[in-house]
Amino acid sequence: NQAWQTIGKAIGATGIAPGDTLYIAPGIYRGTFTAAFTNPTSVSQTINILGDPTSSQFTGIPAGQVMITNFTSDNSTPAAVNYFTCAKSFITVKNIRFEGNSTVYFTGSNYLIEKCAFIQASHATNGGHNCLIQSNGNNPINATVRQCLFIRGVGGLTFATPNTGASFNANCNVYNSVFLYTNITFNGGIVTGK
Repeated sequence: NQAWQTIGKAIGATGIAPGDTLYIAPGIYRGTFTAAFTNPTSVSQTINILGDPTSSQFTGIPAGQVMITNFTSDNSTPAAVNYFTCAKSFITVKNIRFEGNSTVYFTGSNYLIEKCAFIQASHATNGGHNCLIQSNGNNPINATVRQCLFIRGVGGLTFATPNTGASFNANCNVYNSVFLYTNITFNGGIVTGK
């Protein structure tokens, strides 16, 4: 009875803060969401954004998937926009199904993404990258992706730098993940490390 009611509030400027853990109850969360919380600056300030499919943190809510989507209904096709954007560093994301038309977009470094699904829905017409992780300048991304599922999309999992033609060290590791009708791509620069 004291939980925030929307993801927008939870990841907004007056929601979570560096060092916090956000649990998301089972359900379908529709819309576009942008992280506006204070940027963590060290490992000790890591923000954890965790889906809670077993509903262990919530009373009276049955277990089920935690899904974030930009589809306003099960059969709609919205404009291709980034529907979950996090321009922050030191972020952990676990147990969330991201399904929509376009991209879940991270800009920064030091990410752990685990047990998530990134799906371009079959009725999407303008699909983009399922999950795009971009460095700040030419800095290493330092990302670990573990036990994730990527289905359809221009790039199921894309690592990038905004500086076209520049060299950058992705410093990323992908473990035990499945790619269906999509792939891993590197965009925007010359990758010197994988």
